[in-house]
Amino acid sequence: MSDKPLVTVECEDVDFGEGVSTFGDFANAFRLVPEGGPECFLDFCIYSAQEQRARVVSRVRVHRSFLPSLMDRLKRELAPEDHRTPIVRGDRLGLVMSKMKADA
Repeated sequence: MSDKPLVTVECEDVDFGEGVSTFGDFANAFRLVPEGGPECFLDFCIYSAQEQRARVVSRVRVHRSFLPSLMDRLKRELAPEDHRTPIVRGDRLGLVMSKMKADA
């Protein structure tokens, strides 16, 4: 992946790959795991305070340049409702992608 800026794109056709549940996996915690170089892992976990353990339910490898866009999206979604920017418009989803992928 390059250091090109990230852009928000609209996409009507979002496909779930084979074996991916459209229902999703439950997670109540996440961690950021350095991978070395420009990439890292986002691990989504189920954490048990009673057992003092966590189990990874999903792992995603991302380029570090993606993290600021992820943080911005989370801040926007967690803002009070009257300050939110709509992400879903009709049947279109607002996706954040690298500029390189958007141009492909």
